[in-house]
Amino acid sequence: MIVITCDAGTPAICDPGARMISHCRSIGLRIFSIPGPCSLVSSFSVSGFELSKNEPLSFWGYFPRKIGEQTNLLMKMRNMGGFVVFFEVASRLLKTLTAIQAAFGPETKVFISKEITKVYEAHWFDSVDNHLTKFKDGNSSPVDATRGEFVVTLDVPKAVETDLEDERLRKWIYALQPHMTNADLVKILSRELQVSKKKVYSYVIRN
Repeated sequence: MIVITCDAGTPAICDPGARMISHCRSIGLRIFSIPGPCSLVSSFSVSGFELSKNEPLSFWGYFPRKIGEQTNLLMKMRNMGGFVVFFEVASRLLKTLTAIQAAFGPETKVFISKEITKVYEAHWFDSVDNHLTKFKDGNSSPVDATRGEFVVTLDVPKAVETDLEDERLRKWIYALQPHMTNADLVKILSRELQVSKKKVYSYVIRN
C-alpha cells in the first residue's frame, strides 16, 4: 500500500500528484481517498484530473430534475469550462449521463465516485459514452444503479466564440428540441448562447 499525503493542503489538487494518480490508474492500480473536508474534494483528489492555473473547479449541488433547469445548468457549465462537480442519485444517473453526452459529446471524460471513505468505496473513470454502455448492460454494470448517491466530475471544454457558433446552435437544438416547445427552446438558447432569437428560430424551424 502506498499513501500520498501532504503538510500543505489536499494532495493532487493544484498539485503534480494528480499526474501520479492518473498514471497509477492507467496501469490498473486501485486508488482510494482518505477522509477530507467533504466528498467532492476527496473525489477530485483521486480523479487524476490535473487542475491547471486559472482553470475553474466548480460545484453545482445536486443535478436538477427538470429539463429546463438541466439545460440552463449545462449551458452555464459549457460557458465556464474547466472541471465541474455535482451530486446525483443512483436512480437518475443514467439519464444524467445521457444529458451530458448530448451536451458535451461522447468522449467527455467523467469520473464517478461512490461510498467515499467507506468499506465499499468505488471510483470509475471513463468517457461518458463508455459509462453509458456499461450502465445500460445490467450484467456488466460496475455500479448498483438502484442504490446510493454519486459524486460526478466532468472535464468540460470551454465554449469558444468562433465560426463554430452555427454548429453549436445545431447541436443544442438537436439535443433539446425533443424535450420542450420551440418557443421555450428559442428563448433559452437565445439567452444562454447570446444569440438573437431570430437566428435561433431560423435554425429551429429548419431542424
